[in-house]
Amino acid sequence: MLRREPPYMQVNMLGAFRLCYQEQELGSQASRSQKLRSVLAYFMIHRNRVVSREELIERFWSGDRSGNPNSALKTLIFRLRETLVKLLGDEVQPLLSRQGGYQWNEALPCKFDIDEFELLCRTLEDADLPMLVRLEQLEKVFQLYQGDFLDELSFDLWSVSLRSRYHNMYLDRMKEYATLLESRREFSPLFRICHRALEIDQLDEVLHAHYMRAMIGSGNEQGAVEHYRHTAELLLSTLGVAPSAELQMLHGELAGSGVDSEIGPEALERDLRESMRGRGAFLCSYRVFRETFQIEARRSNRSQHLLHLVLLHVTPLTNSEADRRAMDSFQEVLVNSLRSGDVVSRFQTNQYLVLVQTMQVEGPEIAISRVMEDVQKAGLNKRLEIRTKIQPIVG
Repeated sequence: MLRREPPYMQVNMLGAFRLCYQEQELGSQASRSQKLRSVLAYFMIHRNRVVSREELIERFWSGDRSGNPNSALKTLIFRLRETLVKLLGDEVQPLLSRQGGYQWNEALPCKFDIDEFELLCRTLEDADLPMLVRLEQLEKVFQLYQGDFLDELSFDLWSVSLRSRYHNMYLDRMKEYATLLESRREFSPLFRICHRALEIDQLDEVLHAHYMRAMIGSGNEQGAVEHYRHTAELLLSTLGVAPSAELQMLHGELAGSGVDSEIGPEALERDLRESMRGRGAFLCSYRVFRETFQIEARRSNRSQHLLHLVLLHVTPLTNSEADRRAMDSFQEVLVNSLRSGDVVSRFQTNQYLVLVQTMQVEGPEIAISRVMEDVQKAGLNKRLEIRTKIQPIVG
């Protein structure tokens, strides 16, 4: 008789953060609290050690004006335990109190998609793996990777390096998969793989080349031409570069076959220059900031530039109308104090995000010092409390 597997918690972190136990998911209360989900994910990532209270406060409350971060932490831990009891029942305590901190209970059976992902990638490092087994393992990687690591918590600084690591591992395996499928002339699955992978990273030129060859191999040459035009515009508008030699060669072959007719870039250039108005940093929505962050992180890997994410927490000193107006004035000062290559977004009512790219390690400190000087000149330092946190981005 087959032995039944004991119940376990399925933890998905590739894409949306999801916890499932016996066909039940983490409750809507946790879904509404980003900080609760982020702290829970942090415990799970560091499940092999005790996480101190000081570490948690530094990670999650360092920029807040809370008069008592220890109390805020205790309240969140209480809410977290309460939420987990609703999912798991009260037979096992998933979060244990330890001397000076807390630890995820390793006795609780859990399966993590990131563990499965890493195991698959390690298996694929075996150069002697039979071809059919390799293709099967690559398909599992493709199916498992539902999005970047903790995608909905993408601006939690502690998760940035892990997100970049898993992102790069996924791209490496998908390019390997695409190469194998192309060599076997399996153009339909090649199209499927590239289409999904380019949704994860729209600036990978190797994948774009595979995607075009999938269309050409399927007889859709005109689709390949249109995709080249779209990719050329995308690379120019985001990275300021022309398509790779490989993409240009594919386009040249299509043009030589009479499929494509050359179009000039003048109209595109005029349109792009029209959007380059104003001075200072580029102010944008959180969605645009997030996309720009991903682009700049890729570009910093190609150059010697250093990329930093700066968080500014800005709070009025009083509830007066004058102090509230000072918040709006601060945004203008912030944008005008920074360089045209910097990017700014108002993430929350009292929180700004700034993306700074420099050639020197102390570059972001210089930029923020310039902002604070202009804040003082405008007299806003008398009405606002401003706290900053700088995080270097490692690609």
